[in-house]
Amino acid sequence: MGILPFLTIGGGIVIGWLFASPRLSRSMDQLVNLSIGVIMLMIGLNLGLNDTIIRNFASIGLQCLIICLSALALSIGLAVITERTIVPLDHKAFPNIGEDFSDEIEQSQQPDIMSWIIPICIATGLVVGLLFRRSLSADVIDTIFNWALIVLLVGVGYSQGASREIFTYLRRLGWKFILLPLAISIGSLLGGALAGVLLGLPMKVSVLSAGGMGFYSITGAYMTQTYGLEIGTYGFLVNVLREVIAILAVPFLARINPAAPIAAGGAPSMDVVLAPITRFVGMRLSLVSIASGMVITFLIPFLLPILSWLLG
Repeated sequence: MGILPFLTIGGGIVIGWLFASPRLSRSMDQLVNLSIGVIMLMIGLNLGLNDTIIRNFASIGLQCLIICLSALALSIGLAVITERTIVPLDHKAFPNIGEDFSDEIEQSQQPDIMSWIIPICIATGLVVGLLFRRSLSADVIDTIFNWALIVLLVGVGYSQGASREIFTYLRRLGWKFILLPLAISIGSLLGGALAGVLLGLPMKVSVLSAGGMGFYSITGAYMTQTYGLEIGTYGFLVNVLREVIAILAVPFLARINPAAPIAAGGAPSMDVVLAPITRFVGMRLSLVSIASGMVITFLIPFLLPILSWLLG
């Protein structure tokens, strides 16, 4: 993709920073959701057209699980070390400031329609691809996919430019806090590299997949566009698994260290994983979870093309 992600996301950031408004934000959210649905539909169609992936889906799924678990383990490990040495999350450092953000927590507990739309779109595309493979044009599918990805990247950039809350959160938490999401990110990348060595996979597959840190829509779409459908499948599955495992593991991880469930959540710790984190870790760390997820979400669209450039 070259510099396209930087241009599209950068353009979106400029639009969001200069022209953000509630009406425009609602429209951009709708465009982003629509583009995600189209991208997932196109991925499903391509899956239905690809006999190799269909035949090897079980082995690909197992490799994705190993990449996910490795990324989780190292990101949690580095986050716990950071919490115990540099960014303590005890009651003295973080009193009940999370009560000021009850609206965000309540919103995270609402049903997320995209969690239903995404699997429906993929399943629909898969069935249509299998049934009508002789009538479908791979070139047309790829063209639609590419344009939908451009819309998605501009929309992601807009939300980053329009959202000033991250700066408020960081001022409230202290800029030293940034070390926690950085530790989570580094741990995820190291976990991806370790899994790549163990599985004999190219680093670009395992590291970029792990670098998605739960942001499966962007990661799956970017890796599919850059490397093709088979590698893109890794990017999507690894991060879907991370989100699901993080939600299920929060009660256990909360007993280990307050940073552990936040690290497991990665990007979704600001929304989907926020509710269980708040329930088992406490309201006082909701701000930490939101801010960590926001920082990671901001980094991922830039991190993926940089890693792609470095790893080939």
